[in-house]
Amino acid sequence: RGMMGAARRAAGFAGLVGRAGCWPRGLAQGGCDALKPRWPRGAAPGPGLGLPRVAARRAPAAAVRALGSAADAAREVHSEGHQLHVWHLLFPPGTEEEKVGAVEAELREGGDPARIAQDHSACPSRFRGGDLGWVSQGQLVEEVEAVLFSMEVGAFARARSQHGTHLLHLRGRRAKPPVVDQISAEELHHLLYTYRDGSFHDVQLLDVREQQELEAASLPGFTLLPLSQFHVWSHDIEDDLDTEKTTIVLCHHGMRSNQVAHYLASMGFTRVMNVTGGINAYSDVDPQVPRY
Repeated sequence: RGMMGAARRAAGFAGLVGRAGCWPRGLAQGGCDALKPRWPRGAAPGPGLGLPRVAARRAPAAAVRALGSAADAAREVHSEGHQLHVWHLLFPPGTEEEKVGAVEAELREGGDPARIAQDHSACPSRFRGGDLGWVSQGQLVEEVEAVLFSMEVGAFARARSQHGTHLLHLRGRRAKPPVVDQISAEELHHLLYTYRDGSFHDVQLLDVREQQELEAASLPGFTLLPLSQFHVWSHDIEDDLDTEKTTIVLCHHGMRSNQVAHYLASMGFTRVMNVTGGINAYSDVDPQVPRY
């Protein structure tokens, strides 16, 4: 389970690739534009970290089983396409070819990829051992994508872009990318009323806002996991939560929660839902929840 958890945590990292680079805004200074997403037709760039909004079905306003059924149906709708599991190292522009070749040779000869990334990569993904996780076609800059999607699993290759030289290793290929469902504030209100006795046995509720936001407004049953502390709680998330339970993620306006929801889906959480409009929208449904 520990090994699987580590693999899933690494795989989910690509779910937080943003416009500012490979590391989510607010989690590290600076950023690497090497994997700056370009949006495929029909996928508008989302706010916050810059991930595309994923079309997903609305969950019925019943209870957890009905919500889970909607998520299963949405997963079938999004079953087409492939994702690649990618290891990546970025050499900044101007890096001598001799250095690039030496590092590539060390990697091909069985050197530790995590250590090599930490020692040499200019991409913040070095904090994850260079593992970008699972990426889909249309998310990467053209130069990198053109090389990756022609590679065989297990192969190494280079790509060059305005950001520098990219050393790539294709670790895996899979179908059926993860799907995140959407739940409205009205549907969440109905769900919380259903479980008003506090017995959230079949659902886990996550609030990814900050502590000061929680003090301004909160909902019962939610566990606080601030997005700014992602580097702390992400390491144990698969052990701390049940990947098979319906997981509902909340933030202020539904932006940060959408990013975390995609991350959890990439890790293998089977039923993940984002609260559309966040707690701000919930205030319209329940006036007792203050707006801030």
